[in-house]
Amino acid sequence: MTATRRERELLEFVVARAASDGAGAGEIAPETPLFREKILNSINILDLIGYVENGVGRRLTDDEIVMSNFESVRAIRLAFFNERSGEGRQAAEAQVRSQSREDV
Repeated sequence: MTATRRERELLEFVVARAASDGAGAGEIAPETPLFREKILNSINILDLIGYVENGVGRRLTDDEIVMSNFESVRAIRLAFFNERSGEGRQAAEAQVRSQSREDV
């Protein structure tokens, strides 16, 4: 998936979530600060984290769930869906498989 398409899908999710919560979604651009503009709050960020986890196919680590990674739609894309991060994605998938084996 291209970066532009991924960013558009993230933006659509954020706009839909903000609208369903009654927040003023208005004009949201990929670099709009989601918390400072009160588009997201401490409740609906959980939905966004779940959306990102589904997108990357794994649970996010505590170190990944930081404000800077969720500051804007673009920050989310760069942190979790950066097209150059194929190596990182493969390493993360291997780590998840390894942890699954340890849990058995």
